[in-house]
Parts: sequence; C-alpha cells; structure tokens
Amino acid sequence: MRALALLPLAATLLAGCIVQVQPAVLCADAHSCGPGAYCDFPQGDACGHEGSVGICEDPPSACPPYQAVVCGCDGTTYESPCIAHLRGTDVARAGACDDACVAADAHAIGICETFLGWYWDGVACVALSGCWCNGVDCARGAATAAACAAAHGTCTSVACDATRPCDAGSFCDHADASSCGTTQAGVCRPRPTACPPVVHPVCGCDGVTYPSACDANVAGTDAAYDGSCAMGSCGGFAGFACTSSQFCDYPAGALCGAADQTGVCRPRPDACSAIYAPVCGCDGVTYANECAANAAGVDAAFSGSCESAGNCGGAAGATCASTEWCDVADGAACDASGVCRPRPTVCPDYYSPTCGCDGTTYSNPCDAEAAGTDVAYPGACATPADCRSLGCSAGATCSACLTATGVGWVCLPSGAVC
Repeated sequence: MRALALLPLAATLLAGCIVQVQPAVLCADAHSCGPGAYCDFPQGDACGHEGSVGICEDPPSACPPYQAVVCGCDGTTYESPCIAHLRGTDVARAGACDDACVAADAHAIGICETFLGWYWDGVACVALSGCWCNGVDCARGAATAAACAAAHGTCTSVACDATRPCDAGSFCDHADASSCGTTQAGVCRPRPTACPPVVHPVCGCDGVTYPSACDANVAGTDAAYDGSCAMGSCGGFAGFACTSSQFCDYPAGALCGAADQTGVCRPRPDACSAIYAPVCGCDGVTYANECAANAAGVDAAFSGSCESAGNCGGAAGATCASTEWCDVADGAACDASGVCRPRPTVCPDYYSPTCGCDGTTYSNPCDAEAAGTDVAYPGACATPADCRSLGCSAGATCSACLTATGVGWVCLPSGAVC
C-alpha cells in the first residue's frame, strides 16, 4: 500500500540572497485545512478519490457572475466552482448534487471484487465493484440493476465518442481523459457560457492548449490532460518517448503503460526529499522514493522494492523484522500473505486518518507503516471494529453490503450474497 513522497520545501539561494519558500499545507479531505480554507485536489482526482493529497488554498475574495452549477466535496450544490471554493470546499463534479441524471460521484477503490451497488454513469446504470466506495454519491447506489433503472428512467443523456459527436452547443465529457478520440463512450454536456479567470493550462482532446479545462469545454472539447499539448503523450504500444528532461507519468492503475495505456510527459524533478519510501520503477530498478524514480526518468510501477524482502502473514503467520512491516495487497484481509517492507523512517506531515491492521487509527498511511502495520482501510477505525480489521472465520469473506445508511461490512459464508 502506497506511501507518499514529497518534494522538499527549502530556502533557495538566488544571487546572494536567501529567498524563503513558504511550505505548502497538504490536505486529504475537506476538513484538513484551517477555517475558511479549502482542499484543492489535482484535476482528475476530485476530492482525493485516487488517494492523492491536495493543497490548502485560501478562498477567493469574490466570484465572477457566471453560472456553472457544481456539486461540492461536502455534498452541497453551489452556483459555480468559485462559490464552492468561497464556502470552503473543492468540486466533486459538475451538476447539482441531487440531479439524478448527472453521472454519480461514486468511485471503486482497490482491486478486490466486492459488489458496491449499481450507479448511474450519465448514460446507463453500471455495477460498481472494488474494495470500498469513495464519493459524495456512494450512499445513493441501488442494490439491483432494475432499481437503478427505475430511479433514472426519465434521464435522456446522450452518449458520444469518436464516431458520435455532440451537437454544436455541447462537448463530449469523458470520465477518463485517456478516452479522448476513442470509441469509449462519454456524455454530451452543455458548453459553459463563461469561465473564471483562472490559468491552469490543459491539452484538449482536439490537440489544442487551453487556459483551463473550462475554456476547453467552451470550445467544444474535453481536457485530455493537465499542461500544454507540447508536453505530449507517451508509452502505449507505439512506445512514444519523452525528452531526456522528462519522464512518462502513467495514470493510477495503468502499470507502466500496460494494455496500451498512455501517459503524459512531465518534467523530471530537480530535487527530491530524503524520505525513504522505496518504489519499484518501470525500468525494474528500486528507488528511494517515487520522486527519485521520476528524477531518473521513470514512473513508479508499485510501492516497495523490486525484489521481495520476504514473505509474511498468511496461514503460517510469519512475521517481519522489527525494522519492517508486512505489506499485503490492496483490498486483501490484514491476515493475508504479504511482503516484508522496510519501515519508513520519515513521514510527511499531513492528516488523512487511516485504520491500521492493528486496530489503531493513524494520521496517515505512512505513520501506520512506520509503526509496523499495514493499512486496513482509509478513515478512522470503526467502532465497534468490523471485519475489515478483525477478519472472518475460515470459509467466510468480508463483504460490503448496501444498507439504509450506506455500505456496511459483514462476514458472509462462501457463496452467500448480501
């Protein structure tokens, strides 16, 4: 399970003068920042769904008079992204939070196959499976496809792709930016009529660089990736390469470009922190942390060294050395077989409550690993503890079942369903 590597924040010597760089305040949820501030997550990772952290930003002093209704990370509908920021939250998705015809903000986390419910994706009802659900709409899932279809029977969203363009007043909104120009369906959305004065360059699906994702949408296209189009794409079967000063940054889940997945060329970092959080690079070399791999010109394939340091856990109950922790696969039970990893000696100072396999709540995943335990699940440990950390008896599996209050975790006998 992945620990974070951060770029250093230090004083810089310029022309004989010391310029002090103020450290950024990191955050993992809407409540991590001070009064009035909001957690600004990277584009494409709304509300930290993919596990990344954001930066605490001060709210704007005023907002321009334009309408672009959005659903905030706090589950509240706002008149525009700017007003959401003014109220202390980042944007989860476009559209009102209670608009049943807008694609649900529900994301499957982890690689296990637990059924999490049926959700509207803007075109149809789809089954969501994973280890747990993250997003403001997770509690609105349906237990059956029929129930989901009934709840969205009046929706008339229009699907689009490379062969089915939208009309002149709309743009094709892809849930996954890598779908640009493919036959993977997106949803036709109305083009915004105006955009806030924000400069955050993106490369549009049409190959044109725009000042922001909103400006790309005004022009009738979706944003393919952050940064100018000059950054270029890389990887895939074609093997497009970056320049010697860049590395190919693959999206989460696209292991070094597997299955023709492409990445984006990004500048190699000039300096990295001394935090030891080893990763295995796409070149098969072990690096001290993800930043060090990027500085060498490669992306990280997975956390931990490329060579297994030893097996642990499982039926034999083997333990690691006092300087190590047992890393089991994401979504696996805490007592599953894993690999011994060196405990991190330095952890970033940010707050993202994490339940460890020892039943203790830690400030973030790195702190759990430094204490010698793996992560059971995101968030504070449940009270009373459930099967995610306690495990189940032989023959039963810990499963998420939909209840009136959301998703609950119970032990189900083999073959049983919720």
